[in-house]
Amino acid sequence: MQIYTSVVSGIRLKEVKKRNLGFMISSTPDRMPGEECKGMKCALDNGAYISWRRGYPFFESIFMKTLEKCYKMSLDLDFIVVPDIVAGGMKSLDFSCSWLDRLKGSKLALAVQDGICQRAVELYFELSAIETIFVGGTAEWKWRTLGQWKEFAEKHDKNLHVGRCGTLDNLMKANAVGVNSVDSSSFVRNESWHIIDSFRNGTISRCPSCMDEPIVDDHGMISCSNKNCMMIGIFCRTSWEKHAAKGQML
Repeated sequence: MQIYTSVVSGIRLKEVKKRNLGFMISSTPDRMPGEECKGMKCALDNGAYISWRRGYPFFESIFMKTLEKCYKMSLDLDFIVVPDIVAGGMKSLDFSCSWLDRLKGSKLALAVQDGICQRAVELYFELSAIETIFVGGTAEWKWRTLGQWKEFAEKHDKNLHVGRCGTLDNLMKANAVGVNSVDSSSFVRNESWHIIDSFRNGTISRCPSCMDEPIVDDHGMISCSNKNCMMIGIFCRTSWEKHAAKGQML
């Protein structure tokens, strides 16, 4: 399962390369792709979600400028997320359809979210070379319907991608379903490399008191789901392994 994260440079770039992560290039005015993207696996996000979070409408000009920069750098994008409307349901699907002719020749990812049905998506497959289904939407809807989208993607020979997948629990759930790729900016934003390491190395040690698997959040805090266990979070796998081996509660 390929993992994408935000574009970075310097020491954090070394951490990204060490773990064979890819870059999800975001279409934002304050960050254009640079030399650090060369030789990396890259995909292009349309920027609609970030604009929505900041309280702005979707800026077509920024998306096209970012796409043009990728072209000038000769980046081989794994996919381009077709512009969509966050929380827009079927309106989002219609909006994405209006972009298909403009993006012909590209490897496209179609964003699906709350309110979009599979039958409607099938009709768009006939209009463009969509290669990837990008599952967005609310967290509740995304994880509840992910298995259905996996079956749908396999039926139509498409790849499946899940957005905003920055916790160990979410990585494990996505991998269990069998998705092709995921992304999260939190890995570089919080420098939570241990989450990826724990995922790649398999399940981490269980709670030495109740033997439940620990929960690792976005910030790397480890806790036990069993409220009867008096346990404080620790910040790295090494510390957890050391104390678990001794049967200690922190």
